[in-house]
Amino acid sequence: MAFGAATRQGNWPVQEDSYWMEPVWGSYVLGDGMGGKGVGDSASSTIVKQIGKGLVSRLQEKSKQDEEEKGYKRLSKEENQMRHALVGGNNWLLERNDKVDADERAAVSVVAAQFLPSGRVILGNAGACGAMVLRRGKAILILRPQTFAISQGHVSGACDERFGSDFALSGLGFYRELEPEIRTCHFHKSDILLLFTEGFMPGDENILKKAAVLSNSTEIAGQTLEEQALGLLRLSSKEQSCQRNASIILIDCSSSREYE
Repeated sequence: MAFGAATRQGNWPVQEDSYWMEPVWGSYVLGDGMGGKGVGDSASSTIVKQIGKGLVSRLQEKSKQDEEEKGYKRLSKEENQMRHALVGGNNWLLERNDKVDADERAAVSVVAAQFLPSGRVILGNAGACGAMVLRRGKAILILRPQTFAISQGHVSGACDERFGSDFALSGLGFYRELEPEIRTCHFHKSDILLLFTEGFMPGDENILKKAAVLSNSTEIAGQTLEEQALGLLRLSSKEQSCQRNASIILIDCSSSREYE
C-alpha cells in the first residue's frame, strides 16, 4: 500500500510519539506517549509495535479467529480482533506501571487502522489520537480524540497532575476497564486516510478544513505521500501558537490490494 508518515517534536522536551507500519498487511498504528523522557517515549514505542504485530499475526494465523469470536457480540470478528489488540496493550502497560514508582508510570494514546482483503478498514482509537478521511477537498472526521476516561463504567473527566492540568484521563495505561472506540469503514478509491496524534489539531478543526483543501490542490500534484505528510505538519505548525509533538500517517486507499 502507498503511505507517507511525518513527525515533529514541537516545543516539548522529548518526542513521545511513535508509529509502526506494515503496508504489505495493511496495518498502521500511531501512538502518543505520556510520562516524560525514558517513560512515555519508551512506552509509546513498545505499544505501537506490540499492537501492530498483534494485528498482523491475527491475519496470518487464522486459527486465532475462533478465540476472537468470543468477544463482544455487537462487534464483528475483525472488530473484536482490533479491540483485543488494544486491550492487550492496555493490560501490558498496566502491569508495567504496577512494577514502578508513581513518577515512572506511563500512558499512551493509540489509533490503529487495519485494511482487510474485503476492502473494509477497521479503525480503533483509545485516547487523544484520531482519524479522518480526505475526500475531494473535504475532511471527514471519523474518530475524534477522546477527552474522557471510562472507569468502573462511568465517564470521568478527572485530571492527572503528572501530565498537566489540561489533560483528561484517557488512553492505555490508566484503567483496566478500557473500552476503545472501534469503527468499520468503507472508503472510496480516491480517499486518503489520515491518522493523527493530538498535537496535529489540539481542539482546532480549522486545521482539518485547510488540510482537506491542501490535499485537493494542484500545489501538491506530483508529491509523494511522505512529502504531503510533511506539508500537512507544516500547516499544523503555522496554525498553533504553542507547538506540541505531532505525528501523522497518510494512506492512499486506492492502493489497497488483496494479500491472502
